[in-house]
Amino acid sequence: KSLGSASIAQVHSAKLKNSGVPVVLKIQRRDIYKRMEQDIKLMRRVAGMVQKVKKETIVDFETILDELWKTAQEEMNFLKEAENAVTFYNNHKDVQYATCPKVYTELSSEKILVMEYVEGFFIDNEKAISEGGYDKKEIAAKLAEDYISQVIDYGFFHADPHPGNIKIRNGQIVWIDLGMMGKLSPRDRGLIADLITSVAKHDTSRIKDIALTLGNPAKDVDHVRLYSDIDLFLNKYGIMDLGNMSLAGIVIELLDILRTHKIQVPSTISMLARGIMTLEGVIAFL
Repeated sequence: KSLGSASIAQVHSAKLKNSGVPVVLKIQRRDIYKRMEQDIKLMRRVAGMVQKVKKETIVDFETILDELWKTAQEEMNFLKEAENAVTFYNNHKDVQYATCPKVYTELSSEKILVMEYVEGFFIDNEKAISEGGYDKKEIAAKLAEDYISQVIDYGFFHADPHPGNIKIRNGQIVWIDLGMMGKLSPRDRGLIADLITSVAKHDTSRIKDIALTLGNPAKDVDHVRLYSDIDLFLNKYGIMDLGNMSLAGIVIELLDILRTHKIQVPSTISMLARGIMTLEGVIAFL
């Protein structure tokens, strides 16, 4: 039975032959690798033309396309997704309120993924939340807490946390579709935690230092102007406490400041910014 389809794969329900346990089969579309490879080649040609016409740009199209193709290749290798799921599952083994589907690695391959069938409902199903007697604020708090733990404690976070990738099953948050994951080094995890604290403390000098450490300046940085821009950015928040701030807004504004000063940030940081934006929308709904 077909459960749905996406650009890379189709999803079907099935049962294990010996035990009859219900599972989900994620089956890769035929020739998808070749088609995406052709798309990337076309995008490289366009990027080359744009770069020639507009030489003074801080957008490094080649680097972006390299990252895009690398991510796409990882998503098309279901053994990589299986590995992600095992890591994520183990990271949550002591967390009662959050997990991900169990993956049957011995039955999976690069093009077929076999995993536990997750019952329950998607996190934006307001009717099911109400009928199940759930507290939306409690779900929101636990969702936020778990995501912060993914980022800060493990440096291994779900990069696409939209409502279609988060289910509720028997009082438990279940993260699904682990093909796209973000990975942060211990150093970057520490810097991000430090950044959040520094924003709360309005420590302009420390934020500037963190920004320069996280990013890669494309040219000589005007430190006085950078300090001034960060200071203006912090003044916008006035005496607002951290609990009332939009973390997504903070990260996006900081990334905009870095782009203005031609400071490139690693793709994982951009991935995290997008993830926080997406998750904040889910939490706002709840």
